[in-house]
Amino acid sequence: MVTFEALDAAYGDCLMVHYSQNDEAGQPQRQLWLIDGGPTETYPRALAPRLRELQAQQGGNGPLRIRLGVVTHIDDDHIDGMGKLIGAMAENPPPAGTPDLRFQEFWFNGFQATFGTTAQAGGSVASLASNDVFMASAPGPETAMFIQGVRDGETLLRNLGALKPGGRVPQTLNQSFGSEAHQKALAPRVIRFGTNGPKLEILTPTQPRLDALKTKWAEATGSDAALQAFVRGKIDTSVANLSSIVFLATIDRKTLLLTGDGLAEHIIEGWKDRAGNTDPFPIDLMKVPHHGSSANNSEALFRLFPARHYVFCANGKHDNPDMFTLQALKNACGQNRFTVHLTYEEAHPATAAQTAFLKAMAAASNGRIDLNFRKPNALSVPVAL
Repeated sequence: MVTFEALDAAYGDCLMVHYSQNDEAGQPQRQLWLIDGGPTETYPRALAPRLRELQAQQGGNGPLRIRLGVVTHIDDDHIDGMGKLIGAMAENPPPAGTPDLRFQEFWFNGFQATFGTTAQAGGSVASLASNDVFMASAPGPETAMFIQGVRDGETLLRNLGALKPGGRVPQTLNQSFGSEAHQKALAPRVIRFGTNGPKLEILTPTQPRLDALKTKWAEATGSDAALQAFVRGKIDTSVANLSSIVFLATIDRKTLLLTGDGLAEHIIEGWKDRAGNTDPFPIDLMKVPHHGSSANNSEALFRLFPARHYVFCANGKHDNPDMFTLQALKNACGQNRFTVHLTYEEAHPATAAQTAFLKAMAAASNGRIDLNFRKPNALSVPVAL
């Protein structure tokens, strides 16, 4: 059985994928992927407790082994919780309650690996991240999120490096993508975990798209005003979101589209390059991009990938899940049967309008549409596929 799990990550993403794969002796072994870590508060509230639960379920004997860890991009609502986890593991000794983990593989492009040495504004990326003058001249949530992500991305890389000698993380990041010291996780690429194991089809980002972003970033760093405008631009032009790792995973004939904060049009383009067409491709589960933001979703995306399960990781912040996206889902899915899973509680006041819309949609569907809200005090929303 394949189980997808969306943890209580407030307005961010923190995801797990559970499945079983036979070892060389033909014995089934539990496998776990950890994708993003949500904002900072996700680590103590949901991520660390859930990892400790999983370690206890295996009898508490030895570390919990994670086949794949991923940070899709540097936005704080994806990277910070993972950064807290890796930072705690890197302390000597780790604080009480720190999960004991071993990552077999870890994907993270990082800012400097993606954009090279051109990411400068009166100094290095690190100086930009700590530049109080710049921060004061460029207020706004987009700027704060971006700068925080730059800072936390560099900290994450340092702490991953500190864990390498003990074997708790792989010696090379993005190791399925090559053997170079700064190998990036890029599309197009098809990765297999074992002969009969999961297949991961990487849809974004591509090197040409990153090159274009790198050029735009270099141009923007010519002045504080240009950089401020670039960072605070529309969210669908966010330098972080446009570099988000998106992949379609096939595990035991179950298909999961894991989208990070990718853009609908880029995901569609990536699939067309991979499949050669944009005919509808039914899947089992879609983690809806960017918490259901209207800037990252479209009817075309939902028509291309009709799913049995749609997962929204949101809590009303930035009006997510956006009503436009919910309407697009309704328009695209026609007479399909599916379940909408939400990481917020049914009675959450910040999502009252979204909940009312979804309930009306389900009520009018003659039983075709089900809703699954996170239960009160639950650490996550599990989806059995």
